[in-house]
Amino acid sequence: MMHVALLIDDFFPSSGGIGRSVETQIQELTDLGHRVSLIAPDRHLEKPRSCRVIECPTIYVEGLPAHLSILHNSERRARLITKCARFDVVHTQTERGALILGARIARLQGIPHLHTFHANVAGTHQTVKAAIFGTWLYQFLINPLLTRAAGRAPAAPGWCPGSRNPAGWRHGWTGPPSQT
Repeated sequence: MMHVALLIDDFFPSSGGIGRSVETQIQELTDLGHRVSLIAPDRHLEKPRSCRVIECPTIYVEGLPAHLSILHNSERRARLITKCARFDVVHTQTERGALILGARIARLQGIPHLHTFHANVAGTHQTVKAAIFGTWLYQFLINPLLTRAAGRAPAAPGWCPGSRNPAGWRHGWTGPPSQT
């Protein structure tokens, strides 16, 4: 059986749909005989009984919505977690500190990193034009952080196959490559 790490920035389980999704995954995975470790904020935490919980410090201003909580995601934090637990797969659930921390843990342990996007913040601008700032946040902040955390080289700018948008649009994109 596998040992699965589930990471979430939001408060558990009271953060709404994401918390409920994680709660269901914990239950289903443990019912199948897998071991689960929940890595979650150390604030407002209701520990599930069916899995191990690794409490993680967060960046959060008390009184703000739970979705503004950010797990500490430094290389040091990833090494500390790796010292106390070995996993077979890392599954991150939110696109803030958990995503970066999960990538670091997966790199350190040489294991797969799976991520569930519960909301398409990065692509929302295609239907809500004012949401372009969320896309820019991903393009200029989250993607570079995630690339470094995963220990990968930055992707070369250019056309992203299967996408309606160019991956390198800020580099003078003129269209998809010709099919010759």
